[in-house]
Amino acid sequence: MHEYLRSKSMKTQAIFWILICKFSFVVMMVIVKAQSSYPTLQLNFLRSLLVMVAVAPLLLRHGMKGFQTKKPGNQLYRVVFGMAAMICMFYAYRVLTLSKASALEFSYGLVLPVMAMFFLKEKIQTNRWFSLILGYVGVWLIIDPVYERLEFGELIMLISVLLKSASSIHLKKLTDTDAPLLSVFYSGLATVTCLGIYFLAIPYFPAAQNLFWAAWHPVNVEGAWWILLMGVCSFIAQYSYIQAFRRGQLNFLSGFEYLKIIFSTIFGILIFAQTPSWQTIMGGFIILVSSYFIARKEVKESVEI
Repeated sequence: MHEYLRSKSMKTQAIFWILICKFSFVVMMVIVKAQSSYPTLQLNFLRSLLVMVAVAPLLLRHGMKGFQTKKPGNQLYRVVFGMAAMICMFYAYRVLTLSKASALEFSYGLVLPVMAMFFLKEKIQTNRWFSLILGYVGVWLIIDPVYERLEFGELIMLISVLLKSASSIHLKKLTDTDAPLLSVFYSGLATVTCLGIYFLAIPYFPAAQNLFWAAWHPVNVEGAWWILLMGVCSFIAQYSYIQAFRRGQLNFLSGFEYLKIIFSTIFGILIFAQTPSWQTIMGGFIILVSSYFIARKEVKESVEI
């Protein structure tokens, strides 16, 4: 009985953390989209630098042991895949509307359970597949049911979904051995190192200085405050993401990707005046219904004895 209650409590906590994660992530992407005067690579570098600087002192309390990982291989693969996924995602959210970007990102909720089934031996229940497919119908409506040529931004988002799913598999393997803050730190370190080398090398390629996305742009006072807020949201999103993974299975948590579409659509209307089409409205409604039944079922199972 004790083990049963513990399992239900863990699932409820997982739902709490994943809700915080999705909302914080969307707020971060709203800032990325709004701060269009700065290249996405620069924003990604600054975001990661802020997170790394904030986490490092917390790890230092335990000395150098605080930076030791028990699974260096999984940690390396996770940060490489995760870093590449975030770079692609920043670009996609910049060039696409918030609703379309989050709708495409939803395919993560279909890719991840399959990966978890093969690599982590997690089972996918039939009723959960039904809910995921129902949500995908909503995503299909939001994107546009009429055939259109695949945009470059859409392709980049789909690539980021595959990379993010691969990163999540390795993250799940780390949750029992490495502290959440350690994983957050290494994510920031990988991005800062790679993009830092990139920006240091740019001055040696004069032709690249004329490209907006390649050059470094000075940060003004107003921009600095927004970037700071972006860093805070990034830390909250990463930390809550890892906490959720410590408490729930991947195929269950992936279902909550629906929430990003809802949050993104609301922010798109309020901040960017991106009025959704009827497809977006209908798709959002289907996604909301699907999310409700998934969350309702899981919460009910978590509190019933």
